[in-house]
Amino acid sequence: MSKAWARLTCVGDKEKSKNRTHNLTEREWSMGRKTSCSETLADNIISSVHCRIRLERSEHGVDVVLEDLSSNGTHVNGTRVGKHNTYALQDKDEIGIGTPVVGGKAEHAAVIDVIPRIANFLRQARAKTLAAQAGGGMAAPPGAPPGPERAQA
Repeated sequence: MSKAWARLTCVGDKEKSKNRTHNLTEREWSMGRKTSCSETLADNIISSVHCRIRLERSEHGVDVVLEDLSSNGTHVNGTRVGKHNTYALQDKDEIGIGTPVVGGKAEHAAVIDVIPRIANFLRQARAKTLAAQAGGGMAAPPGAPPGPERAQA
C-alpha cells in the first residue's frame, strides 16, 4: 500500500516531540519498545510490542482494528481494551498506551485520523449494522464479541 489510510498524531506528555504525525500506509502498524516497531517508545511501562493497528477485512468490507498485546494496558477513549482483545477504531479515537487518556492527557497517547474515504465507509457500515440490529437482525458492530443470541451452535 502506498496511500495513507489513517494518520496517527502522538500527543502524550512523554512523547519525543508533541504532535508528531505518522501516515499509516502499511496494512499493519505497531507501537512498542522494540526497534522493529513502527513507533518505538522507550519507557518501561511500554511492552516490547504494545499494540498493533491494522486494516482488517470484515463483513462490512474493512475495519480499522487496534489489537492490545500488553498486560500494561492499551485504552481507547478511556476504556481498557485488554490483552489479546481487539477494538474497532473510529475517526478521532484517543489511544492511551499504558495509561488511559484523561482530560486529553496521558503519558503516551495518540489520536487516530482515519482518511475520509475510509472514515465514510466505516460510518456507513456502522449505520447498516445498527439498522439491522434495530430491525431485529443479528449483526454485531465491528469489533464486538458475539453475544449469546449470536453464538454458533
